[in-house]
Amino acid sequence: MLLFVALLFAQTEAADLSFRQAARLMQEGKLDAAIREYRLGLKAAPGAYQAYNNLGVLYFRKQDFPQAVAAYREAERLRPNDPEIVFNLGLALFQARDFQAAIPYLTAGISSKAHATDARYLLGFAYFELSQWKQAAEQLEIARESRPDSEELLYLLVRTYQESKQPDKAVEAFEHLLRKNPDSSLAHELAGLAHDGLREPAEAEKSFKKAIAASPDMPELHFALGYFYWRSNRLQEAIPMFQEEIRIYPKSAASQYYLGDIAFRQNQVSEAVSHFKRALEIDPGRGEVYLGLGKAYVRLSRLTESISLFRTAAELLPEAVGPRYWLGRTLIAIGQKDAGEQELAKMKMLMGQKRNNN
Repeated sequence: MLLFVALLFAQTEAADLSFRQAARLMQEGKLDAAIREYRLGLKAAPGAYQAYNNLGVLYFRKQDFPQAVAAYREAERLRPNDPEIVFNLGLALFQARDFQAAIPYLTAGISSKAHATDARYLLGFAYFELSQWKQAAEQLEIARESRPDSEELLYLLVRTYQESKQPDKAVEAFEHLLRKNPDSSLAHELAGLAHDGLREPAEAEKSFKKAIAASPDMPELHFALGYFYWRSNRLQEAIPMFQEEIRIYPKSAASQYYLGDIAFRQNQVSEAVSHFKRALEIDPGRGEVYLGLGKAYVRLSRLTESISLFRTAAELLPEAVGPRYWLGRTLIAIGQKDAGEQELAKMKMLMGQKRNNN
């Protein structure tokens, strides 16, 4: 019994030493060394929830969000319902773009005194990304009470009301944003989107460029102008905009996709494949990327490989006609005529439903 107690004391002392060393290394910015010390300490004290939480912070600072999620999950398992830990887990899931999984943890994080407004804002952002406009507006409006002049929050709120076809509320939030800062890059971007929607391309382009001049380090502004050029079929002008967004924000799956689409249109198929694959590494849930990669494989005569990509695209984009068309034509091309014709029949049914809805 005495030997057991002595061994337990020695393990606890070793763990505490590692944790203190890790905290010091963390303050000095030596993140990898701090991670090693926390891992070492956790071998001796596997129930130390705060050490797992701190480990999550380190991985988060390194932008290794999957590892941060794993560490926070361990902390939450050891200390369930702790508002600080669940908020951290929700934030890491949000940054990993797993918005659906982030929602319950961000909701629980609202009870955190230190992070209640952040949790509301991120919850609204997550609902926005999931196109759940009503829930997004509810959370953002609550967050707005604490941060009435936040440019980012007002911008997101305007976009939410625009998407949910509530122009009066969108105008109110936009006017508030303009009153706060008439030269706001976000206000210029919103003006660009508005002009674009009104089919005023010259004014839209001018507003987007003003937005970039005001905040050149905001990646979404470069994407907005790139998308405007892409949609206007000004492909060569779109390329540097998407490239600049990726330079500022390397994890932009959307810009990788559009660069892939442009390369495909310009018959640079191998380059298109590289961009599509990179987009899927960043965000494997984008149906249009599977469709684009499948089309590139068809162009490269890799028909069999394209089949599974088209099937995935059809699953992720159940209302889209394109995946069914390409799947059907490719199945017929490899000799599976009956299966191909079934897919083409589904495509025609979808087209009929779209006409009826319109």
